[in-house]
Amino acid sequence: MKKILSTILFTAAMAPVVAQNIVDAGRFGSTEIAGTARYRSMAGAFGALGGDATCMNDNPAGIGIFRGNSQVSISPTLAVSRSKTDGTVSQKSKKSDLSISNLAYIISIRPEGFDHLVNFNIGLGLNHSEGVNRKYKMTMDNPRGSFGNYVAVRANNALRAANRFNDPGYLADDKAWDDSGIPLIALMGYDSFAIDDAGYWIGEGENRKFVRTGGVNAYNVSEGLQSYQRLAVREKNRMDEYNINLSANFDDTFYAGMTLSIIDYNSTILSDLYEDYDYNYEGDYTEYSNDLETQGSGVNVKVGVLWKATDALRLGLAVHTPTWFDMKDYYNGAMITNDPDCLDYSYANRNGAYDYRYKYQTPWEYQISAAYVVGTKGILSLEYDAKDFSRAKYTSANDYKGEYSGMNSLIKNNMQLQHTIKAGAEYRITNNLSLRAGYAIQTSPYKDNVLNDNLGQTGWSEEYRGENYWGDNRTLMFDSSTKTNYSLLDKTQYICGGIGWAKGNWFFDFAVMDRIQDEVIAAYPTTQSVAFDNDWNASFSEGVVADHIDMKTHTLKYDLTIGYKF
Repeated sequence: MKKILSTILFTAAMAPVVAQNIVDAGRFGSTEIAGTARYRSMAGAFGALGGDATCMNDNPAGIGIFRGNSQVSISPTLAVSRSKTDGTVSQKSKKSDLSISNLAYIISIRPEGFDHLVNFNIGLGLNHSEGVNRKYKMTMDNPRGSFGNYVAVRANNALRAANRFNDPGYLADDKAWDDSGIPLIALMGYDSFAIDDAGYWIGEGENRKFVRTGGVNAYNVSEGLQSYQRLAVREKNRMDEYNINLSANFDDTFYAGMTLSIIDYNSTILSDLYEDYDYNYEGDYTEYSNDLETQGSGVNVKVGVLWKATDALRLGLAVHTPTWFDMKDYYNGAMITNDPDCLDYSYANRNGAYDYRYKYQTPWEYQISAAYVVGTKGILSLEYDAKDFSRAKYTSANDYKGEYSGMNSLIKNNMQLQHTIKAGAEYRITNNLSLRAGYAIQTSPYKDNVLNDNLGQTGWSEEYRGENYWGDNRTLMFDSSTKTNYSLLDKTQYICGGIGWAKGNWFFDFAVMDRIQDEVIAAYPTTQSVAFDNDWNASFSEGVVADHIDMKTHTLKYDLTIGYKF
């Protein structure tokens, strides 16, 4: 058996077309419950309660509760993430991380000469959210689709869109690497012999294809071939919010506040996909590795009010503007194949990595809340947040208006209003010791058809048929970078608890939070192919149907807040 090895690395010769999709829209716009230990122990239900440094990120009016006392606090966090995937073989992965989740300095000023203004506060803070820090694996024996076929279909569709359906050899041209209309995954597949034009032909009926899988045979039941897929992913993202808060207390009854947040975002996804076309792992294979890093900075404004309706009842209202992000992606990949049938040897080397700039706007967020003080020992708090992801949108870094029109339309049609409900309770056992508990649930930003059918598992919707919608345009998870795998957020739950101890000027809070994230993951998108009859009339079919499996991630976070009032 002749072993063919081809590895492809590539440079930023020309920026490709739209490297983002609705998966990224949900990933960039979603936030988690992060902050001080007291805030987390009550599941973040502080919109109407106030009196915690994290209120800068929640309802800014809550900082106005601090009356006359300034304070400084620090909150270190230990996070342990465990992911479980349900494939042919159930797999578990674990990852740990230590960070500072919150730093805060609050200055309370008592002004003189004002009839109703009791105090005026200034808050400075850092809120660190380690949204994901994990590794997971997905294993499938005899999957419904083939990654090699996925690469071939992407090449088919690109050649047709470029009016080169009769010129598959164009993928071997160096100029193709500078052609933004040709997917990088197709070029890598061609150079590594995952696909080639050895079987290219113009046939009769509706079986015409531009290119097909070459030396590496795809899974074929009729020929008795078996296949095996293994996906391994390491993923980490963080969001740091640097906050400046101004708040005021009027007559100890009405509180108002505003926070300016400057945001630093970073995400890294490293993935390795291995596909063997012989269950004994001795046959042909394709191995594909991808690195994707996203760096971004943004700004938003939060405003809020808090009303002490009675001595026991407090009501809160807050509005968060969109975060206006400037983003930049860095990505590269490598593909290796073992091709026993190919007589030629090919090796392509493209040094460096691609980079791509764009802008992203998260949705507006609206919050209503209520808190009730039970006697002198208990607190009950509720909060509801709403964020309409169908209004999220991408724009060009170069202000080219039409670049993201298609993707923004997909966001509008396939994303939805995300609901977050938080409930928290606190009970003071003694003057110094308090117990706390909380629960929160956050719904998916995607409509059910995306999570359940992926617009392809059970057939393509008529809504997406038409001569202007070729295979790549129909795939919601498609982007023109090198990453093929993706995860779709489903519901998220938070189960929280903690204790607090205060004496004199010092206070210590401890919290444990279990963040339970449900997702749907896949190694590559379901992708539609294009075929032609004898009169060159186009027809569509599901070229590759990907296996989608469920994943559940438990992230245990242990928080300790140490604070001093002065």
